[in-house]
Amino acid sequence: MQGPVHKNDDRYQMVGLAGFVLSGIIFLIAGIRAGDGLTIAGSLAWTLSCVVWAIPSFRRH
Repeated sequence: MQGPVHKNDDRYQMVGLAGFVLSGIIFLIAGIRAGDGLTIAGSLAWTLSCVVWAIPSFRRH
């Protein structure tokens, strides 16, 4: 059972992860527009890693 402090911490973590995913998507778009394959690959790796990182948080709820 989680107390109110843990639920609040979970919200902060989810907001932070959403920010990381959003930044990855922005960099992905920038890489596509610039035609830079390395930026595209790095952005995809970053975004997918953040999504994988968030999975345990979704499973707890």
